[in-house]
Amino acid sequence: MNSTTSNLTETLVQTQKDHKGSGSEFKLDKLLRQHVIFSITDINGRITDVSDAFCSHTGYTHQELIGNRHNILRSESTKSSLYSSMWSTINDNKTWFGEVLNLKKDTTPFWINCTITPLFDKNDCKTGYLAIYSNITREKEIEEASYIDELTQVYNRKKFNSSLDTFFENRGSDTEATALVMIDIDHFKTINDLYGHVVGDEMLITLSSFISTQTRKSDLFCRWGGEEFVLFLSEITYNEVLNLCEKLRTNIASMPCETLKKCVGVDKYITCSFGVTMVHKDDTAISLTARADKALYLAKENGRNRVGFL
Repeated sequence: MNSTTSNLTETLVQTQKDHKGSGSEFKLDKLLRQHVIFSITDINGRITDVSDAFCSHTGYTHQELIGNRHNILRSESTKSSLYSSMWSTINDNKTWFGEVLNLKKDTTPFWINCTITPLFDKNDCKTGYLAIYSNITREKEIEEASYIDELTQVYNRKKFNSSLDTFFENRGSDTEATALVMIDIDHFKTINDLYGHVVGDEMLITLSSFISTQTRKSDLFCRWGGEEFVLFLSEITYNEVLNLCEKLRTNIASMPCETLKKCVGVDKYITCSFGVTMVHKDDTAISLTARADKALYLAKENGRNRVGFL
């Protein structure tokens, strides 16, 4: 939490202490309401008060927000584990900090840096929570641009590493329903040597574009480096991830490589090998990627154009 957010939190909490009352009956300074994006909820998470700045920022009126939960703003791409971590923290009467992607009333996405602090009455009984937000959409847009692979225009390894770190920081009890897949184009060096790097680059662009169309919005697809890609899949079972990889493998292997046909007139097929692993309870980012990499190695050792699992 930065010093500005910290000072705002202290000011609002102190205002609450100075205006004792139940629920949202106390009044906050008009200036704070106009310029600070904040909301107050009861202990069950239902909104009891919001600032004018909150309404202006989200496009919702006070009437539309009061009595509702914050999931009215929730983006489908936000993982359930983030909210599990948040509730675990504030239920333990601690302050939670985090970055959240939300949606305005008109569905425009926006990023917030959020601080949620428990509120207590004069008898030290918890009455609800104060949430203070700062808009970090511009900062996230700049950050997002640095996460795009220049050649393929899919996410890069930096994005994967950042997302994996965030996943393990916020991991909940459902982590075993998460999978990591490593994908490698078979004999790619030979293709580069025979037809040149321009053709190789075109092939990488075409393949990454195809795989992107076969994934869900919640899936993370990145170029790992060279001819390797990774898929990070949440809320998926062992059978589902194997079926997805088999589908990708067979579709890629059954399609003539349009890049080779267009560039050098060669009617040739390409194949990919897949290394699959599920997240284990005691995993770290290092152990998870190492196991997926080993699964990929086994797939290539066993003949390529196949799915390996560990």
